Amino acid sequence: MSRILFDENVPRKFRSHLIGHSIATVQELGWSSLRNGELLRQANEQFDVLVTVDKNLRYQQNFTGLSIAVITILVRFNKLPFLIPMAPRILAALRTLTPGQVVCVIEEPAG
Repeated sequence: MSRILFDENVPRKFRSHLIGHSIATVQELGWSSLRNGELLRQANEQFDVLVTVDKNLRYQQNFTGLSIAVITILVRFNKLPFLIPMAPRILAALRTLTPGQVVCVIEEPAG
């Protein structure tokens, strides 16, 4: 079981689709005002994985020395109908993540 932190751009209700993991949200912890760098440092001490839909986080932050892994979900919209189909791929990524790894889970093209 991974200790997961949902970034503020991931809907809280999505947690019910990642069964078997302990999930908290940035809002629940009162961390909404933290900028990405500080959020990563805080989360690094308490969580195994940060889940976000922030497409730029992986380019804007230095992950050197951090043990928290990051999953960036690349979807058109950060709404449940778009995120729910991504749950199996996120769960698969959680099984293979290593500390400090940054991975993207990409929405399948429509068609």
